[in-house]
Amino acid sequence: MMNSVIKKYYFYNGETGIMLPDMLFMKLLNRVRLGFNKAGITCISACYESQVRMLAIILLMCLIPIHSLTGQIPENDTTSIIDKIIRTPDTLIRNPLPSRQAGRLSEWPPKPPDSLTLGSSRFGRELNNLLLKLYSDREERKKMPVVNANLTPYDGKFIRNIEIQRVNMFAASALDTAYSPHTWLEQAATSMHIGTRKKIIARGLLVHPGEPLDVFLAAENERLIRDMPYIMDARFLARQVPDEPDSVDLVLLTKDLFPLGFGLEIGRANAGNAGIWYDNTFGYGHQLMTTLYWDGKYSPLFGYRILYGIPNIAGSYFSSELEYINRWNTLTSRIRVVRDFKTVGFKYAGAGEFESSELKRDIIMPDSTIPLVNWRFTSYDFWLGRMIAVGNVNPKGVRSGLFISGRAYNKEIHEGPETSEHFFYDFQNKTQLLFSAGYARQGFQKDNMIYTFDRTEDVPFGYLFGLTSGMEWGQYEARPYMEISGSFGKYFRKAGYMFGRMGYGTFVHDGSLEQGVFRAQLNGFTRLQYWKRFQFRHFGTFNYVNGINRFREEFTSLEKIGGIEGLGSPSLRGNEKIVLNLESVAFSPYRMFGFRFAFFGSIDLGLIKRENIKLEQSSLYSGLNLGVRIRNDQLVFDTFEIKVSLYPGHPADANPTYFEISAVPRLRLNRLFPEKPGVIDY
Repeated sequence: MMNSVIKKYYFYNGETGIMLPDMLFMKLLNRVRLGFNKAGITCISACYESQVRMLAIILLMCLIPIHSLTGQIPENDTTSIIDKIIRTPDTLIRNPLPSRQAGRLSEWPPKPPDSLTLGSSRFGRELNNLLLKLYSDREERKKMPVVNANLTPYDGKFIRNIEIQRVNMFAASALDTAYSPHTWLEQAATSMHIGTRKKIIARGLLVHPGEPLDVFLAAENERLIRDMPYIMDARFLARQVPDEPDSVDLVLLTKDLFPLGFGLEIGRANAGNAGIWYDNTFGYGHQLMTTLYWDGKYSPLFGYRILYGIPNIAGSYFSSELEYINRWNTLTSRIRVVRDFKTVGFKYAGAGEFESSELKRDIIMPDSTIPLVNWRFTSYDFWLGRMIAVGNVNPKGVRSGLFISGRAYNKEIHEGPETSEHFFYDFQNKTQLLFSAGYARQGFQKDNMIYTFDRTEDVPFGYLFGLTSGMEWGQYEARPYMEISGSFGKYFRKAGYMFGRMGYGTFVHDGSLEQGVFRAQLNGFTRLQYWKRFQFRHFGTFNYVNGINRFREEFTSLEKIGGIEGLGSPSLRGNEKIVLNLESVAFSPYRMFGFRFAFFGSIDLGLIKRENIKLEQSSLYSGLNLGVRIRNDQLVFDTFEIKVSLYPGHPADANPTYFEISAVPRLRLNRLFPEKPGVIDY
């Protein structure tokens, strides 16, 4: 009976999902029984034995460090798929990989007994010795196998050599080093593809020969390499150097994406665009994109766009973009160089951007539209941030840091609509000087089948708090700005994942608040569920936006991506809204030429507050959607989406889209790193 009770209490160590053995509970019960015997109590009656056992279990629950930011249940879910794959002998590394059993908490060396912990009696010492097997000091706990089980036994050893190996892009996993293409399509694509050059990958390494191996830094490096637009996956493996117990060789396995893609979009019978892009030019990781536009309604008939980008300049994690657009309603030149806070380990981040544009745009008002207004401007945008790491990496690979950043932004309008002090703010000259400071704490957990099929997706958890303040010198007035914001991400072991964000920002003028906005967002997804060969996730998003003392032409909307996808109407514009989006996705097991299918059904619900109407008195608008998404994760193509929609009770002046075929860019999870200081969007 007691064994059946004990087996209900499983404890998971962070991401690795290592289960503490039941024998530890039995040993504790024996220690308790021994303590009673030494104290002169020769027996425990049957009626009290179960209570004693349960008390011991509760004691262990209090003393064993159970992490609150745990992942999904690892036996049947995707959280630990890659760590399970590592247990299979690799085709490149001939020596067997270390057993994952070496990472069990009970096998880490205990620290010396502390007589102040449980007293100096023999019972206390025996119980203390047993419990100390479950603990280690801070440096030892740092080595727990929470990210890459293969690297954990080698943490702290000196790196003798790093070898880079490219895996075929059609392999099922970055660990499948022996894969060779077997279909004519794969063979043709492989022969066309110029793989990422090893020196380009080597420039992005954060770990180097001659340095001690830091398993968490190696995990960060894997994530940063995976984040490159031409890399699908990256994975470090380790092997012991013969006769050198303090040294280790690393092998970095990388898997490219097929870098060539194209797209076609038809807006009207005589208007559309077609584009082609190459995300890994000649294996150097450079991006080149060209787009052709046509519109028979306007002159000139044809236009074009050219974009050239470098995602990682000389291994600095600075990226750059050059863009030029020339079409009937747009003439834009833009240059941008940026380095974001992609990890707390980056001490500095910043960007510089210049843009010059001549545009013809419709100006959408709350209840009307002003067609084709000429708008000409230039803008300069510079920011610089500093991150100061705080404390050590904890057992889950979480890093913390304080940050401070500053931004200078200038926008000069050369031509535009007539403005006034509280009218057409976007078309006014302005200079902003903003500063922000805060605290970030973030870790990542690997998962998949969230927004992709086969790609490793790095899910952030932790939190971020920030304060922003500064001045704006506008065309009509100078006024201060202030903002407070916070966000968090958390995995729940049984429920899934949740991300939340909240912020309030406002300008101050003549002692009054103006152009303020409060935003709250909550979104998440469930753990992966199974039915036969299908896999399911459920997604939910809640958004609340409230504009406070906004200018009269400013509004928020339920239109399109603002709430009810595919529905447009002036009746969906106001100054306060609530939106709820629910979606269920079924990932199918079927493939066609490498493309996989995800079937989805969703419902969009929204309330919008208009003038003289309270939010709770507003009409409830909705959209119902059914469709399929088609994606090949080995390619740089966007996701193809085919969708049928209905809009019960839509406004009489609505312009609904009932059937749509579109290309959806790859969605990404929200990060918890600080960004450049800015004014909260409305």
